[in-house]
Amino acid sequence: MTESSTLAQRQAMAKNQEDDIDFAHLFAVLQDHKWWIAATALAAMLMAVVYVQLATPIYKGDALLQVEQKTSGVPGLSELNQMFEQEASTAAEVEILRSRMILKDAIARLKMDILVRPDRNPYFGKLTAPSPAPAFVPRPDFAGYRDSETFVNIADFQVPERLRGHVFILREEAGKPALYLGDNQVGSAAVGEAIVSEDESIQLKIVDWQFGNEALGVDKASRGGSH
Repeated sequence: MTESSTLAQRQAMAKNQEDDIDFAHLFAVLQDHKWWIAATALAAMLMAVVYVQLATPIYKGDALLQVEQKTSGVPGLSELNQMFEQEASTAAEVEILRSRMILKDAIARLKMDILVRPDRNPYFGKLTAPSPAPAFVPRPDFAGYRDSETFVNIADFQVPERLRGHVFILREEAGKPALYLGDNQVGSAAVGEAIVSEDESIQLKIVDWQFGNEALGVDKASRGGSH
């Protein structure tokens, strides 16, 4: 009886020892592999930074469409009801056309169809890009660009219809803005003066110019199109 109880106690003690966590052993294992752990954590951080820099932001928008049912016509006055419906439809079409004209006028006045951005590699350009401009520094909403090194504000940009949507390149040459289309120079002029092509079909006027280390792409959206 005594031997069996002693054996049971030994087994219980052995089980308790197995259940106990040897923190010293775990610390020694971590100490032996600390450089592998640090390298893995650093690689994960670098991959996260690269993904954040290169990932394309995705924006979502929701719209609610309300469909109203037509009210039933007055009995015996169906022809009169049809006449009123035609007048209402014509008025709605006029309002749609008018709203489109107002929208186009607003886009032109606010220069919303002029897009300016750095001409950099879409995948790795952000890694070497200058830091953004401070929050307290005013930045152009449209037709301009600003970061910690560059500030450009365009007053007017006119291109022929066939060149809408084509990206022009802005550089600085001899201290003045120079406009290029591909490898061909359109022209160059001082700030405040218009850059005009030989056939005068292309005109660009810059009112603010602080050139950094990056060339800039500028284009005018095609009519009815968007960036």
